[in-house]
Amino acid sequence: MPSPHSFKNHSLPERVYRWFSWAGAYAPLLMLFFAILLVGSLSRAMLVAWQFDRVADTSVWPSIFLHGLRVDLIMAGMAVAPLVLLLPILGHRFSWTVWKRLTGLWSLIVVFVFLFMELSTPTFIAEYDTRPNRLFIEYLDYPKEVLSMLWEGYLPP
Repeated sequence: MPSPHSFKNHSLPERVYRWFSWAGAYAPLLMLFFAILLVGSLSRAMLVAWQFDRVADTSVWPSIFLHGLRVDLIMAGMAVAPLVLLLPILGHRFSWTVWKRLTGLWSLIVVFVFLFMELSTPTFIAEYDTRPNRLFIEYLDYPKEVLSMLWEGYLPP
C-alpha cells in the first residue's frame, strides 16, 4: 500500500491541494490567492527584464516589486472576496461538492482572465507605452475592429 505522502499518480493540482488541505474549505481560496500572486510577480519580473534599459534609468525601480506586490495582493483579495462571502453558505459537508465545483470554476475563470491581461500587456505597452487601462477595456466592446486591426498589424509579410 502506498504511503499517503506518495505523489506518484497524482496531478499537479491534486498535489498542490494536498499542501493546502490543512485549510479545509479555505484551501481553494488560498490556492487561487497564491496563484494570482505568482502570476503577477512572474509577469512583473518579465516586464522589468524586457524593459530593463528604461526601468534602470529611473530611481524608483527597486520599489516596482514592492508596489506591484501591493497591487497583486489587492487583486487577489478581490478575486477571492465573492467566494469568501459564499463560504458560510456552501462550505460545509452538505454542499461540499457544489463548493468544490464552484471554486474550481471561479478559479479557472479568474486565472484565465488574469493571464489574458498579463499576456496582452507587452503588446499594449509596445503600442501605447502604458499598461492596459480604460482604453483596453473599451476596445473589447469592438471585437471585429480590434481583430481586423491585429490581423493587419501582425500578419507576416
